[in-house]
Amino acid sequence: MSRRSTPERLHEARRAATIERLVGDGELRERAERLVALWEAQADVDGVERDSRYWEAGWTWISIQRAGRADAAGLAVTDSGHAERPARPRLKAWARRPSRRRLR
Repeated sequence: MSRRSTPERLHEARRAATIERLVGDGELRERAERLVALWEAQADVDGVERDSRYWEAGWTWISIQRAGRADAAGLAVTDSGHAERPARPRLKAWARRPSRRRLR
């Protein structure tokens, strides 16, 4: 006997798929689960309906959160929402200044 799809089962399957997509994009599983939980909390606050567009909106929201974290860390964010280190990271001021110590 086959199981019938219910809205709850579809929601859980899409939730799991979103977590796997995040893990596939390089997020740690714990961070992916936390991002999904944060999206669900925000969607509840905003009154977002759990229809077919729920996880599309969730992916957009999560991508924005990931991009904001990357910007705060000084990383470049690609069009796909991935964070990458710049080719030439800026050196801290103490690394650029010549030493004031005299060699004997």
